[in-house]
Amino acid sequence: MIHKHNNMNRKIWKNENVLHTNVRDVMFYVVWGFIDFVRNNSKELHIKNQDIIDIIFYGDLVNYFYDKLSDVNICVVLDLKHLKQKDAFHMLNAFYDKWIQTHICKIYGHKIKMRFTDKHNPPFMDRYTYGSEYSIIRNEWIFKPLQITNTQLCKIRDDSVKTYKQIMRDFHIVKKNNFVDAIPLYNNIQKSFEMSLVSDYTQPITPMYFAYKKIQQRKILQKLEHQIIKNQSKKFVLK
Repeated sequence: MIHKHNNMNRKIWKNENVLHTNVRDVMFYVVWGFIDFVRNNSKELHIKNQDIIDIIFYGDLVNYFYDKLSDVNICVVLDLKHLKQKDAFHMLNAFYDKWIQTHICKIYGHKIKMRFTDKHNPPFMDRYTYGSEYSIIRNEWIFKPLQITNTQLCKIRDDSVKTYKQIMRDFHIVKKNNFVDAIPLYNNIQKSFEMSLVSDYTQPITPMYFAYKKIQQRKILQKLEHQIIKNQSKKFVLK
């Protein structure tokens, strides 16, 4: 069951307005560790210190709806306009995919996940992320969590049941067919979740959010990922 906590996660937050110093230091260490990795391994991506406009902490742990599966979501906002490469952010993501294979980064059991956003192209209208945001660089709130009444929360939970049941029905159909359609289902779930964030990026606690958290708790996405890898690793030999 997903529920609203009365306080922010006290392992992460000293109080409702201040991060623990060691938590903030670890976030800096991880971000700059990756940037140094890019600098040392790429001749094309010349990222200067001033190119990093902000480092934004967002997601469940910047809200009251966190659980043990919540990630430490970090958005690095960069200005790479001076680079000639049009695909600079694609290259950056490719380096990150390689980097995380050898770097396990966690804060009190919560996995750190980074994404990179162009200063000149915010994905959520005038926002770089969704929901509440905290600037790691400035050490202050950008947007504080919006409060949800108990009545609103009950309605969101009730509306999430239908979405959750439909996902589970689709999962059992895919499972019955030996996970042949695991990729389309996985992509559809992720896309639906992302679209729910875009539809109301100021308040990401939506019916799809609750449904997504439920299937996370049941490890549905993990099972689909496992089957996708398993299917892709099969050998096909023509003799």
